[in-house]
Amino acid sequence: MHILGILATPYDSTRTRAGLDAVLAASAAAGATTAVELQRDATVTDTLIAALDDAEGIVFASPTFRAGVSWPLKALIDQLPRGGNGEAAPLRGTAGATVATGASDHHFLGAEDFRSRLGHVSAMQVLAPAIYLGPDDFADRALTDDGRARCATIGGALVDLARAVQTSSAIQALRPQI
Repeated sequence: MHILGILATPYDSTRTRAGLDAVLAASAAAGATTAVELQRDATVTDTLIAALDDAEGIVFASPTFRAGVSWPLKALIDQLPRGGNGEAAPLRGTAGATVATGASDHHFLGAEDFRSRLGHVSAMQVLAPAIYLGPDDFADRALTDDGRARCATIGGALVDLARAVQTSSAIQALRPQI
């Protein structure tokens, strides 16, 4: 079982990285191998697509800007093949989770909106609810115990979901809304 973290931010984002790392640590504790790919711009390489395709679970991590995900994450999702006309679909039949951070609790619905879009445009099975880490989830840019516990729950649940998705022929047969 391999879980890939995508840290999609144009800036150094220690809070978003802390949330992603906490989710991946819990996934590793549940028996998965983990890796992180940094997505700082709109470039989508064959290497990145192959890494996405090889993962049984993917965690998308992004800071929020005006209640939306970062532009590198939006650009990545917009450019990924979705499986139309016989093309590859690296997210289809994969378990997913999202981690978003923000300077205000008012942006939490942007994370939920992105989580929902992933399922519709890629046929990825994405955990609900999305994880949103606001200002109260950090103390001196480090996760609080509550923030870390929420991330740990998502990390363990992602491994369980990935196992279920990989063993279900019905889930594997689902196709994106193209």
